[in-house]
Amino acid sequence: MRSEKLSLGRNAVLAVVAVTLALTLMTATRAAAQTETVLFTFGYESDSIGAMPAGGVVRDAAGNFFGTTLYGGAYSNGGWGYGTAYELSPAGGGVYTETILHDFGGSNGDGLYPQYGLIADGLGNLYGTTGAGGAYGFGTVFELSPTEGGGWTETIVHSFNNNGIDGMDPIAGVALDKAGNLYGTTYYGGPNYCGTTYEGDPYNCGVVYELSPRAGGGWSEKLVHAFTNNGKDAVNPYTARLAVDSKGNLYGASATGGVYGYGVAYELMPGTGGNWTEKLLHSFNNNHKDGWGLQGGYIFDASGNLYGTTSAGGIGTEWGTVYELMPGADGNWTEKILLSFNEGKQGDAPEAGVTFDSAGNLYGTTFFGGPSNSGTVFEMSPNGSGGWTEIILHSFSNSNIEWPNSPVILDPEGNVYGTTPGESGSGGGVVFEVTP
Repeated sequence: MRSEKLSLGRNAVLAVVAVTLALTLMTATRAAAQTETVLFTFGYESDSIGAMPAGGVVRDAAGNFFGTTLYGGAYSNGGWGYGTAYELSPAGGGVYTETILHDFGGSNGDGLYPQYGLIADGLGNLYGTTGAGGAYGFGTVFELSPTEGGGWTETIVHSFNNNGIDGMDPIAGVALDKAGNLYGTTYYGGPNYCGTTYEGDPYNCGVVYELSPRAGGGWSEKLVHAFTNNGKDAVNPYTARLAVDSKGNLYGASATGGVYGYGVAYELMPGTGGNWTEKLLHSFNNNHKDGWGLQGGYIFDASGNLYGTTSAGGIGTEWGTVYELMPGADGNWTEKILLSFNEGKQGDAPEAGVTFDSAGNLYGTTFFGGPSNSGTVFEMSPNGSGGWTEIILHSFSNSNIEWPNSPVILDPEGNVYGTTPGESGSGGGVVFEVTP
């Protein structure tokens, strides 16, 4: 079960729903207008500089980047490091200097293998998850806080217990609301049985959890929702980070579960007495009309519509989609496929979510596709006729810089930043910039 969770390849188990859509789609390639720059190259699984950057990067106002590596660092188990949290700082001339903020696994009860990147609060504190380690061995949520002396201090916010109530394997990272509460999902654990692994081990369906700071210090965990294998609910959410709207509602997706077994989008709404109500927004379906294989999280537009990706399926294709979910006046949600990938130069398997710029264009990556089948960075723009135009900003071709599977971010100048994971089992990986 542990080896299944830590793999960075395409997730084998995924999802969809029957939808009929009319779509006007234009695709194009931008000729020689983009420049890719490698900002930093990581080492191998035992290197102190970290290996296999996971979950993309976040950027502060000074232009520093923060992220995690799944492997590498100062501490290891037989040569495979337990991972790092790092900072990349501009040193002039396009050169970036790495600082290790934390080496995981250096003390008893520390987390191991941070898999899905970091988020930052308004004070500069960083939050993330580890898929293993902690007081019980089932993963952690951690905080990294800057100190006056220029260093960083790690605090374990929560160690998952897998005690029949708590979850385990918090792969997807955490989201932050305006009150400072953290929200996330666990891949396994919780009170509800889901099935058995290939090895015959039983596993439960996973949970949504809330972590709230206590007035006297420390954090309190609350179970928001326990997923149920009932033919409707989401089960075993993988790497899709939750999204939080201005009202405190949570939005997420899973690659399995739902009416058709190919995944479901859901909303969780806070109510009186600390209770939460779940609403299922859309069940995905492997019917050549919808996408399936959800691994990325959601973003909102100004109207409250949700945008996401599927790594498989599509209208007449099998290579993934970008889609929109729109709330209606009757409370129901409607899905619209904005782009069905067609492999080849257009890209294949968008495993991460998408990102908006200030003009309403969408940006993302595909794990495969492009001339070398090593992945792409793409842009999608509304074309004024209800459809979207796709532009390939960059196609990866270097065997050591390929297969991007994490979200991208943009700076105010429109430069796009992201990570590629390196080769599974040997490490490597980079932080890259694509400059228009």
